[in-house]
Amino acid sequence: MTAAAKSDRVVVACASDAEYVRPLAAMLRSLVDNLGTGRALDVYILHSGIGESERRAIAHGWPERCTAHWLTADENAFGGLPLWGRMPVSTYFKLALPDMLPRSVRRAIWLDCDLLVLDDIGLLWDREMGNRPLGALQDAVVPLVSSRCGVAGYRELGIDASEKYFNAGVMVIDVEAWRRDKVQARAVDYLKRYQRAVVFWDQEGLNAALAGRWASLDEAWNHNASVPRRKADVGRPAIIHFAGGLKPWRFRTDDPERGIYYDYLDRTSFRGWRPSPSITGALVNVYEAVGLRRTFYPLENVGMRMIRGLSRRLSPRR
Repeated sequence: MTAAAKSDRVVVACASDAEYVRPLAAMLRSLVDNLGTGRALDVYILHSGIGESERRAIAHGWPERCTAHWLTADENAFGGLPLWGRMPVSTYFKLALPDMLPRSVRRAIWLDCDLLVLDDIGLLWDREMGNRPLGALQDAVVPLVSSRCGVAGYRELGIDASEKYFNAGVMVIDVEAWRRDKVQARAVDYLKRYQRAVVFWDQEGLNAALAGRWASLDEAWNHNASVPRRKADVGRPAIIHFAGGLKPWRFRTDDPERGIYYDYLDRTSFRGWRPSPSITGALVNVYEAVGLRRTFYPLENVGMRMIRGLSRRLSPRR
């Protein structure tokens, strides 16, 4: 393990825009609340359009050992990259992470905002990755670069069809290696070249740039809340990831794992907020309650491909 990884001061990075303020607050509250004794935390938030009052609200009540650093991202820097459906341009902020972090930061954990951290993130920080520039978890629904919704140009890039495809929601990043290997530039080049075929935005670009060069994390550190856990799994996961379009901040459901989101939201300045009741929300509740979503979740990705084909939003929103 490197000296950077042995530090008791953990570095976490994430990204958000003004539309994701509440999920961001809940995710960071879960991160802070479960940080191990003796650990300190620096959180770098790459953001666009989050005002000063909202920043104060998000970090309100944090212990002194946890510090928020707000880094303003330039949306124009991601012009020409594919976007479609509801996805904001902030999904690409992670590509610029090594350039936006202080040069002294050599290692960072990336966390998307649509998740909750239920264990000490320091345990993940201590994870040994060997000489790999990235630690991540194989995607639960898109397992290989050659899978539907994987890396569209894998053949042309000379990537073996059997290479695993990782989910980019939770990553342990060797920041120095990303800078050295120009991971951002390689991912952007891929996204521009194959933009009409790209499905999962920055995640596909990173898989194209880092195929076969990432270390596998323990499954507990990125549990997809929409996919059944294996019977061999014991206890609750270290991270719950609300992958897919049925986010708990969009639709209120009775799913126990999604209920944990409201528990953490109520520990923030946004306590008491809930999605407005709707017919769609009621249907989603039934869909999840009877177990249909966990059966048909892979088909949601097929539906996303159809939406992408119809929308063809190839320019970032302004």
